[in-house]
Amino acid sequence: MRAVAGSFVPDMFDLDPPRQKGMNTVEACEGIPQGTVKAFVGLGGNFVRTIPETAAMEAAWKRMRLTVQIATTLNRSHGGTERDAGERRR
Repeated sequence: MRAVAGSFVPDMFDLDPPRQKGMNTVEACEGIPQGTVKAFVGLGGNFVRTIPETAAMEAAWKRMRLTVQIATTLNRSHGGTERDAGERRR
């Protein structure tokens, strides 16, 4: 019997990872401007610049509470959120 990919994670790292399905690009592009997406984790690429609605997404991106980018090259969407910048000034 073959193990399901990722099924070893809870035992190996002593944690219980989430099992819910994440969002695809379309779902994220709908949810971020609506405010239903509070955080974004990106694994490479430049999400904001690669979608058709770049201007609308840039404005909505600044309202998110958290963005995490895992990348080898910095790009404009790595700059943080205005919300974070405002909180740092206080």
